[in-house]
Amino acid sequence: MGTFNDEFGDLSGYKILSFEEVTQGFEGNKNPLHGIANFSKNEIEYKEDQYINLNKLLDDINISNNVGNGSPMQYTFNGYFQDTAQTYIMNGEIHIDVSAKIGLKNGIITTSQKFSRDRPYMEVYFDEEHRLTYSLTFLYTDTRQTAIELKTHAFADYKNLLLYIGYGNVETERDASAFFIREFTDFLKQSESAEDLYKVYGDLPESFIKHIFLSTETVANHLKILAKEDDTGWFSWTKDTSSLFIKVLAMFRNFKETGDFFWKNPKFITEIYDNLDGTTEIFGMRFLNRRIFASMLNHYAKSTSNAKAIITKNALFRGKEYFVETNITELNDTLNTIKGILSFDWDFDYKNSIFLQQKRTVTKAIEQQETDEFGKGGVMTEETKTEAEAIDPGYLYHPMHLVHYMDRDIEGGKAQMVTALFIKAIADEKEWEEVMRDIRIGTDIIAIIAGILTMGLTGEVSAIAIADITLASIDLSLMNEDVKKWLSQSPEGKWFVDNWDIIYGLVGAGMLSVVLIDGILTHGPTLLEKLKNLKNVKGNFRIFTEQLEKLITELDAYQVRNATNVIEEVTLVGEKNGLLKKLLKLVSSPEENLQFIVEDIANKGLSVRKVAENEYEVLYKGQILKTGKDSEIGAFLKKYFWKSVRQVGKEVLKDIIRTIYSQLGELRTSAREILINEDILINYKKGLQSSKEGLFKDVKLGEHKDESSKYLWTIDKRGINLAYELTPFPTTRGNIVHSNLSKSAYIAGEAWFISEKEIVINAGSGRFGYNSGATIEQWEAAIKFWETLGYEVNAIPFNER
Repeated sequence: MGTFNDEFGDLSGYKILSFEEVTQGFEGNKNPLHGIANFSKNEIEYKEDQYINLNKLLDDINISNNVGNGSPMQYTFNGYFQDTAQTYIMNGEIHIDVSAKIGLKNGIITTSQKFSRDRPYMEVYFDEEHRLTYSLTFLYTDTRQTAIELKTHAFADYKNLLLYIGYGNVETERDASAFFIREFTDFLKQSESAEDLYKVYGDLPESFIKHIFLSTETVANHLKILAKEDDTGWFSWTKDTSSLFIKVLAMFRNFKETGDFFWKNPKFITEIYDNLDGTTEIFGMRFLNRRIFASMLNHYAKSTSNAKAIITKNALFRGKEYFVETNITELNDTLNTIKGILSFDWDFDYKNSIFLQQKRTVTKAIEQQETDEFGKGGVMTEETKTEAEAIDPGYLYHPMHLVHYMDRDIEGGKAQMVTALFIKAIADEKEWEEVMRDIRIGTDIIAIIAGILTMGLTGEVSAIAIADITLASIDLSLMNEDVKKWLSQSPEGKWFVDNWDIIYGLVGAGMLSVVLIDGILTHGPTLLEKLKNLKNVKGNFRIFTEQLEKLITELDAYQVRNATNVIEEVTLVGEKNGLLKKLLKLVSSPEENLQFIVEDIANKGLSVRKVAENEYEVLYKGQILKTGKDSEIGAFLKKYFWKSVRQVGKEVLKDIIRTIYSQLGELRTSAREILINEDILINYKKGLQSSKEGLFKDVKLGEHKDESSKYLWTIDKRGINLAYELTPFPTTRGNIVHSNLSKSAYIAGEAWFISEKEIVINAGSGRFGYNSGATIEQWEAAIKFWETLGYEVNAIPFNER
């Protein structure tokens, strides 16, 4: 831990503790005299047992501190001896565990928080028994030796102790809280001990979390370390409604960065997932930690830099006759072939991938003829046989690949966009009601985390309605069995029965997720109309009806005020090529062979998916060609029916390039001053190559950061321009710079060719790159452009080289 050099000013108005210079942290020197000059060399003996009168000692400190704004305390040590053991004090109904060490020397003690060399100071550290310890030390005024040391082993006790003796609230007072936040932060940045992490996260006040900023990699490592020990039940630890597990997840402050980190580290995901065990209590309900992690991964995945690219075209179902197979042995011999892998856009290792295969249960009729004892034919009989039938060959997914997932048992149900890991977590789950609850609670977990971070913090919680709804005025009650039975008579009522505990808990906390708001407004009005038409309704039934009406009214008003653009769900058409058929039907005449047109377009590699209400994307081999409304997309698709496969390839390429250029924005001139000859454009004689189609020729192979094989690239109207950086040229550097490739560019960077078809690129250019006004959207478009040329692209994070 680092050295703490802050000191209080005059905080007499707050009656708050002041600090001596602190050089002792979690792992610091435990000698309270360390660093203090001019102290007496006379040794002092100390009493440190349970037979100290804590009430008298603390009351005397309180009186001294509060008389005359901090008078010196006349300390007589034998006045605090007693024959009865004491390990705690009571402040009203508040129990405070505390111990004391007292010097066996009479004298004057400074208790005032005013600036002086002998004023009290705080420490936080692990003691000899490796207990997390918070101490407050008072010094003799003349020798500055330790006179009294008060200790607790929980922050809550320490906070209440200081309130008891009149030193104010160390959790909310600026300088005091800053000290602890700094100590906690320093410790969390460097610790790799599961036991220490557990103790500190467990004791960390929720109000401090929003002030502690750790790197995404550090938090992920904490999660990994603690997950390995989860068989001890550590993540099952709960305090009020916030578990240790949720506290760790709350440290992931930037969901985009978190999503990018996990996408690049699939092994990290599988290690955490495989080691997680136990449950966490949320609003009185227990959830498997694996499914909480998988639920949060859904949201991290949707926030990644390449969020659209990791959405697969695959749709998986459960319910009725459908189920998902996750047994890797079903993959047979395709492990080492491209056929069995969904994509190569990640560091592929099948051991860190998720195998998913759509299957359904089919019943087949088998006819067989009975034979008599002489083997002659007799009566024909029919038997049925039930077996599993594969709908697709099964694929290996990155754990964060997003897949559309639907429960066909729910009439009118919508598909959820979830990660492959989440589907694995629930595929074999028998208690399906719990599974659906966990899909819903995923967003609500963010709400809980947001609740920890809401005091002045905004950001990654746009999918949550927090405190904007006047939920505090809605006094919900938990359903008893009588009300549940009464409501379950209708589908709408059953939905509320299934979800009421979650709704009750979240409304009580002043928050609701978009998913639950949508559910309430979908099922609530119909149910309310039915309930209002009933006569002679019991009192508790009537109370529920009134509560429901008030909740719907508030949510209706909320949605009018806040038209959200967060897409939590998508609608799927289950029929093969059903969405293609639906869109093409809008632009086809009755006499045309619609089915033939649909199949022709599908065979040419074109597909379509719905991304929002009346908004669709056309894809070609995973690349987005166009986004638009239904009739617009139908017309766009139909033009490909009249073209040959070869023509389609060329036309698609034009459409892809056109889309990429629309995402690249505006051309920009160099952000850096142009020096001598840096504005002279080179041509092919100097090695310049420009391309909108196809690979570059005769490139030097190398590896990332190898200066001898580094290329410069820019994008302008000519396409991607490329040249070897060490090409001699009469600039001040003696070689070319980015402005020798383009006078104006959308974006630029550096490149290394790992092989003829594999490349590493960054956006490192002081003229056109990330330090010169380029945006993440331009970077993503540039990556697509390189992929369109035919390269397997390893893209360095946007603001790194």
